[in-house]
Amino acid sequence: MITTIRKICLGKRIELEGLGEFYLKFFELLQINQTIWDLEDLVRSDYLSISEKVSIKSQIDQKNQSRNDEVSAIDQLLEKTYHVQDRHDYSKLIPESPGMTLDKLTIISIRLKSIKQIISLLTKNKPLLNEYKGKYEIVLSQLEDTLGYLKYTFKALKLGEIYFKSYQPVKIYNDSRIRQYIDSINNKNH
Repeated sequence: MITTIRKICLGKRIELEGLGEFYLKFFELLQINQTIWDLEDLVRSDYLSISEKVSIKSQIDQKNQSRNDEVSAIDQLLEKTYHVQDRHDYSKLIPESPGMTLDKLTIISIRLKSIKQIISLLTKNKPLLNEYKGKYEIVLSQLEDTLGYLKYTFKALKLGEIYFKSYQPVKIYNDSRIRQYIDSINNKNH
């Protein structure tokens, strides 16, 4: 399992057909995070108007919801796979679900890919090239450490040594009812 996840994170060619639902969900999470990464890069551009930036920010919000949904779907799948149950034993509860760790892995993967692209452009600037090669090694180390943690997590889940809880996100900033209520209060006070 970890070998396949590593290959996906490092951008190795993989035949997704027949890999199974878990890998497809992980790959979908990677694609969602890549879209968010690209949109966030775009919104930082100096050449966009305020209205264009607002529109992009709205797209980022929508993609973040998709990201949360995909993390939850991965956790639910893993709960079924490993028969995870809440045992109220906090010494065995891991606070970050595997889905959240996999989400972190996708971000590390995207960062590696971006640094690799930057390195390919820095052929004439040796000091900057060396700096970014160092950054690549740091992020690669983060990838390997996170993969090691996941390997341990999956093994310990299988053996029933640990468990995790899947929490539903509690969002309050997208609740239009609250926004309307606050606006109405602000309008009465002015």
